[in-house]
Amino acid sequence: MSAPTEDVDWAEADRGLIRDLGLTVLGLASYFVALVALDDGFAGLEGRAGWLAVAGCLALVGIAVVAQLAVPALRSRAARARRVQYALRRHADPGPGARTQADVGARRLARIGWAPWCLPFPVAALLAAGRWDRPPVAVPAALVLLGLTGAWFVVVRRQVRYARRWVADPPGPRREVPAPNALELWTGGRRLLALWLALSVVAAATGLLVAVLA
Repeated sequence: MSAPTEDVDWAEADRGLIRDLGLTVLGLASYFVALVALDDGFAGLEGRAGWLAVAGCLALVGIAVVAQLAVPALRSRAARARRVQYALRRHADPGPGARTQADVGARRLARIGWAPWCLPFPVAALLAAGRWDRPPVAVPAALVLLGLTGAWFVVVRRQVRYARRWVADPPGPRREVPAPNALELWTGGRRLLALWLALSVVAAATGLLVAVLA
């Protein structure tokens, strides 16, 4: 059952934008720092070069966040996306300006409910490649990675549940949802899963070949 639109605190949705952006930056920073600490490198760069690469990535993220808050057009777009997320969680009609975005976004999200179950594989690879000869550094870093991965899994699974509820019973007036375009068809559902599996097999085969020839 959907919540009446007039009972929804949309101001809370707007206030949550800064909090969500802050949590995103904190989560990414913690993830990258733990990754470098665990592997003593990042993207093939070791030691100080790896830390500088991570600092550069986080600086780009910080610039993007500041731009979303400072540039009116970007802030409006981010606020609208936050309102749609809030509407999905509360199962409430977000209004005529955001219904289509909510309908399409919920459909896309509902089609990739399998994605969180694929996450253990790359995380296991990261842990296997870790520098375990330095337990005082590697163990806390691994715990941070596992904690963030678990939190991400729970959040995404919950969002998928909200999306499926929305698709089954969209709140608000009856309306036609735009048909999925080619990009949506190829970035969701079984096609994306097949592509992910194919890339994983190719990556594993390449790594094995390199190890044999080395």
